[in-house]
Amino acid sequence: MPPFFFRPDEKIDTEAYYKVLRYTVLPWFKKNYPTGNYVWQQDGAPSHMAAKNQKFCKDNMAHFWPKNFWPPSSPDLNPLDFFWWGAIESKTNRTPHLNLDSLKATIIKEWDNYPEKHIINACKHFRPRLEAVVKANGGHIEYLDPLIYYLKPNKFQFHRSNQLKVN
Repeated sequence: MPPFFFRPDEKIDTEAYYKVLRYTVLPWFKKNYPTGNYVWQQDGAPSHMAAKNQKFCKDNMAHFWPKNFWPPSSPDLNPLDFFWWGAIESKTNRTPHLNLDSLKATIIKEWDNYPEKHIINACKHFRPRLEAVVKANGGHIEYLDPLIYYLKPNKFQFHRSNQLKVN
């Protein structure tokens, strides 16, 4: 699914996230994966964990990993955190962005042009990463693989704190 951008001043609460699920995410999946060949997985953000949104996902997503299935606070296991945002960040930050629209356009461009094989490869690393986290008793892992990029999560200021990094 392509990136969805909330307004910088928007609070991502249960209702705001519900609207994204209902009016953006679900229609996109129905159009692009009509046979239901996908898994919808979220992190532990409060809006994701809200009962209303958990129920919506359970009732509407073809394959949904509910909050009790996904290990809590595990950015080491989420391909978006351990792989995707770091890879996209390195590409989007090659050129300074003077405003948020420029940054968003570059993120979308890089998202659309990113090799699918790299994304598939990152997803294939879920089980080995899960095993490494279990071996570390739930602690942080530095699981490096030469086939995928690895950058620590939370590098995108605008993604986590809605602030634009202007060079």
